[in-house]
Amino acid sequence: MITHLSELPQLSKKHGILSLARLTYLIPVFTVLSFSPQIQAEAGLSNIMQRQTLTGDWNGARSSWEDSGAALEMAYTGEFWRNTHGGLAKKSEYLSNTDITLTLDAEKLWGLKGGTAFIYVLGNSGGDPTSHTGDAQGHSNIAAPDTFKVYEAWYEQRFDGANEMALLFGLYDLNSEFDVMPAAGLFINSSHGIGPDFSQAGVN
Repeated sequence: MITHLSELPQLSKKHGILSLARLTYLIPVFTVLSFSPQIQAEAGLSNIMQRQTLTGDWNGARSSWEDSGAALEMAYTGEFWRNTHGGLAKKSEYLSNTDITLTLDAEKLWGLKGGTAFIYVLGNSGGDPTSHTGDAQGHSNIAAPDTFKVYEAWYEQRFDGANEMALLFGLYDLNSEFDVMPAAGLFINSSHGIGPDFSQAGVN
């Protein structure tokens, strides 16, 4: 079973840290945000599945921030796995992944035309179902050691309107641009993520 709690559907790239205690805390928070009178007034309970964001526009704050050049996004992915037959052990695992990103438009904020700053915080928690199945490459692409870290932090400056010339510096995810298989986004097996020529090269 795979469950998703996402602030922005387009943030589907990777997939951050939630212990069970934190998860227990966050569920009522999201419930309050989703079903508050202000959110109901914005989209209506019957349209909750059609909203672009789970928690709405925050009484106009989200739109105001974006108009000013700051876009905050969050995506949560939770997976429950159980090995029911064969493998190494008939056990269950729950694992989770949280992505929190902040994108800053340098032109709107500081007058730097063509500039973008980006910060990405990634957290992972839970076990690894591969330890029960014994498969060679892993069948969940969010299985990772428990961690909560800055995954990306960079600034990009573009120099032409056609976006053909740019300079980017900082901490950047190789797999977001240079080793991407678009068709692989349909699958959750880790073999469909970054190629083994990079993923098996050493400690990340």
